[in-house]
Amino acid sequence: MARRLPPGMHGYGHGTHVAGIIGGNSWINSDKIGMAPNVTFYIYKVFTKEKSGARNVLAAIDRAFNDGCDVINMSLGHKGGSATGSSYFTALTENIREAIEDGSFLVVASAGNDGTRGRKLSYSTGSPASTFEFFSVAASNDRPFETFLASTDEEERHIDYSLSPHSGPFTNDILLHDMVPCGIGKPSEVPASVNGKIALIERGEMTFREKMENAMAKGAIAVILYNHSAGRITPSLITENENLNDVDTIPVCMVSKTDGLWFLNNYQENLLLC
Repeated sequence: MARRLPPGMHGYGHGTHVAGIIGGNSWINSDKIGMAPNVTFYIYKVFTKEKSGARNVLAAIDRAFNDGCDVINMSLGHKGGSATGSSYFTALTENIREAIEDGSFLVVASAGNDGTRGRKLSYSTGSPASTFEFFSVAASNDRPFETFLASTDEEERHIDYSLSPHSGPFTNDILLHDMVPCGIGKPSEVPASVNGKIALIERGEMTFREKMENAMAKGAIAVILYNHSAGRITPSLITENENLNDVDTIPVCMVSKTDGLWFLNNYQENLLLC
């Protein structure tokens, strides 16, 4: 039997994340709000941690209709394209198609979150988002990254980077400072000249946390890591049992090996970042 969670406990976090995108309304940071910060939520839990079922989804849709909701958001589904012919698909679409067509409410459904990996799938969208009457939403890239605009006297380059979730952002004030190569971040490789500047460190041999702390010890204000192989990952700075509030950090991100080597070759060429 599925274990019941206490009221208010989501058990995973995805629903909270989606709700924040829709109606986030922070009283701490007024610039961090959702798409509709004044929305009233009616929340219907259809999954437990151990199991799910179409019956719960259908019951929630009926309840939302009876409660007078204007929009139903369903961040759920599967990757198999149209599920035409299944009892789930038939019931799900037929129960609400008429209500959508007469303007009772709008249904928004996830078309899939596979981003750039979607090209490996057989279908361009999942179900039930493939239903004609649904408003379908998808992630075009599920690997979160930001971009530096880097320029020298002779070249301009867009450099994607993955910011550590445990550090602050690379603000314009930080990016005004010079970059200093620091090898792989060993204490002996981090020069005193990095004080008040950005440390450029290659991935390898040590944890990202150790690299950051070695740079901090010499006064660095931020760390740009670059990979030692193809691709890019998001650097983690704390362990599972640590509290972020107990760890001192500076902004830390990672760029690809190619972009890191470009930094290494151009940091003395009037390099500007923004």
